[in-house]
Amino acid sequence: MAISDSLQATKSRLDAACVAAGRPLGAVGLLPVSKTFPAPVVREAFEAGARAFGENYVQEGLAK
Repeated sequence: MAISDSLQATKSRLDAACVAAGRPLGAVGLLPVSKTFPAPVVREAFEAGARAFGENYVQEGLAK
């Protein structure tokens, strides 16, 4: 599955969970973890709409 498809499917599941819990859409955020992934994969996720990423070390995140 492409990263963009996976990201969209996950966002749809989050929206469904919000509705089921009686919370407003967008009340829950998604933080993709970029550790162990190379920069081209992180860029693909960024291009698919992800804007914040989890990383173990600041210097590794800055490099990406």
